[in-house]
Amino acid sequence: MARRRRGSLAGLAATMATLGLLVPGLAQATPSQDDIDQAQAAADAAKMSVAQIEVELASATSQAQQATQAAQVAAEDLNQSKIELEEATATATQAKADAEKAQSDYEAGKKELASVAQTAYREGGSSLDALTPYLESDGLSQVELKQSTLETFGSAADAKMQRVAALEQVARIMSDAADKAQAAQEAATAEVQTRTDAAQSAAESAVSLQTQTQERRQVLVNELAKRENTTADLIEQRESALEAQRQAAAKAEAERAAAEVAQQQAAAAGGGSSAGGGGSSSGGGSTGGGGNTGGGGGYVPDPEPVTPVPSGGGSAAQGAIAWAKSQIGWPYVWAGEGPGWGGYDCSGLVMMAYRSQGIYLPHSSAAQYNYGYKVPLSQRQPGDLLFWSNGSSIYHVAMSLGGDSIIEAQIEGVPVGIHSIWGWGQLMPYVVRLA
Repeated sequence: MARRRRGSLAGLAATMATLGLLVPGLAQATPSQDDIDQAQAAADAAKMSVAQIEVELASATSQAQQATQAAQVAAEDLNQSKIELEEATATATQAKADAEKAQSDYEAGKKELASVAQTAYREGGSSLDALTPYLESDGLSQVELKQSTLETFGSAADAKMQRVAALEQVARIMSDAADKAQAAQEAATAEVQTRTDAAQSAAESAVSLQTQTQERRQVLVNELAKRENTTADLIEQRESALEAQRQAAAKAEAERAAAEVAQQQAAAAGGGSSAGGGGSSSGGGSTGGGGNTGGGGGYVPDPEPVTPVPSGGGSAAQGAIAWAKSQIGWPYVWAGEGPGWGGYDCSGLVMMAYRSQGIYLPHSSAAQYNYGYKVPLSQRQPGDLLFWSNGSSIYHVAMSLGGDSIIEAQIEGVPVGIHSIWGWGQLMPYVVRLA
C-alpha cells in the first residue's frame, strides 16, 4: 500500500512538473520549500524590533564563525591523529623487526647448544634424553639446571646454556612489545577513521550553517532597511564598518597582550630585551603540554630562555612565500599536501612551502608551533607563521606577507589565497620564525 502511495505521489509530481512546463504561470504559482522558508523568515523578521534585528545579525554571524572554527579544529585533529598513526606504525615496524631478530638469535643459540650436547654425548657418554628439555622450543623456561647435567657439559656448556636462556627471555619480551605496538597501531588507525568522520561532519555542518546564515542575514538586512527607510546596500556597508571596528579593537588588544607577554618572558629570562621573542625549538617537540593562559585568546607557553633570533624576511622566508603564492587557487582539502591530494589544508600549505626551502615541518599546526623561534605578534615579518587557538588547542596556521596580510588555506570552500588577518581575538601572542 505504501509503495503504491509513493508511486502515486511520484506520478503526481511528474504531472505537475509537466504542467509547469506547459503552463508557466502554474509553475510560478507553486512555491518551493525555499520560497516558503524565506517568506516565513521575512514574516518573523517583520515582528522584531530594530534592536532585536541588530542582535540577531550579530548572533547569526557569530554562529557561522563558531561552525567554521569547529571545522578547522576537526581538520587539525585529523592531522594530529595521522601523525600519531605514522609514529605508531614506525614503532610497530621496528618492534616487529626487533622481535624477529631476537627469535632468530634464540634459534641460533639453541642450535649451538645442541652441538655442545652432541659433543658431550660423544665424549662423555651422557644420554641425550637428559638434555632434551634444553633443546625443545619451550623447554628452557621450564627446566631446572641440574648439577649432574652441568658436570656433563662442563663450564663452557654452562655458559652457553645461560646465554640461550637469556636469548629466550629477550625473544619473549620483544614478542610482547611487538604485540603491544601492533595493538597501538590498530588503535591509531581506528582513531584516524573516527577523526575523519568528525572532520567530515564538522565541515558539512559549517557549510550548511554558512548558507543558512547568509540567507538569514539577507532577510534581516532587508527588514532593517525597511525599518530605517534606507537600502540593503547601505545597511551592509554599515555592518561592514562595524565589523572593521570590532576587528581593529581586537587587533589592538591582541598586540597589547603579545607585548605584555613578551615583556614578562624577557623579565623571567633575566630582564633582557623582549625583541628576541622566545628560544629556538627547531628540533621539534611535543605538540601540547602545559603552559599559561594569557591575552590573545589562547595558550601561552611557559617562558623560555631569550636567544638570538633571525631578523626575519630572509631568503628562505621569501622563497616559501613565492612558493605559496604559486599555489593560489588550489582548493582547501583536509590533510592536503598538494596536487596529489587535490589541494591543501592550512598546515599542509605551510609545510610544503617551507619544504621547498629545505626546512621540514610536520603536517599539524599544533606541532608546527613548536618549531623555530617565538617572536611577539607585533614584530611579525614576512614568512613568519601566525597561529589561531580556541583556548585549548591550536587549530589554524597562516603565513605572514607583512603588515596585516597573510596567505593561507583557510577552510573548505575557500581556495588558497591572500587575505587580511582575521580573528584577532584568537591569535596566539607569538608568531613562529623559521628563517
